[in-house]
Amino acid sequence: MGILPPFTGIAVHDVWAPYDTYAPAGHQLCCAHALRELQAVTDSAPAGRWCWAAQAADALTGMQALVSEAFGQGRDAADPAALTVQMHRYRSAVLPGARQTAARSGTLMRKHRALARRLPGRQDDYLRFTTDWRIPADNGSERDICMTRLKQKIPVTPRHGPR
Repeated sequence: MGILPPFTGIAVHDVWAPYDTYAPAGHQLCCAHALRELQAVTDSAPAGRWCWAAQAADALTGMQALVSEAFGQGRDAADPAALTVQMHRYRSAVLPGARQTAARSGTLMRKHRALARRLPGRQDDYLRFTTDWRIPADNGSERDICMTRLKQKIPVTPRHGPR
C-alpha cells in the first residue's frame, strides 16, 4: 500500500521479520510482546529454581517504571544510577539465558532460545524507550488487544431462572 516504505520515524512493533526490511525507520521492539514471551519461559521453568526470564522481565518492567516515574515528575531523564542497575540485571539475565537454552531440544526450547538470543542482540531496539521518551515501550494497541483477550478468557456463568 506504500505506507511504510517512506516512513522514517520510529516504528513500535513485534519482531515480525518483514518490519526490519524498512531500513529508513528506527525500531522499538514491543516490550509487551517480550514480557509475554518471558512469562512463557518462566512458566515452563522448574519450580523453585532461578529463571533467567523472570529476572529479565523484572528488569524490563523496572526500567519501564523508572521512565514512567521520571516522565510523570517532569524530569528529563530517569535516574541514571537506578537505570544502570536495571540494565545490569537485564544483561546478567539474558546472557546466561542464551547459554541455558543452547540445547534447543524441541519446539518450545527453540522458541526460548530465539528469545534468549534476540534480547541481547536487539537490546537497543528493546530499550530505546529509556533514552527517547517520544517512544512508548509497547504499541498502544497491545493494551487494548490484551484487555479484549482477557475478557474473552473470563468464564461467563450461565443465567438461570425464567426467561
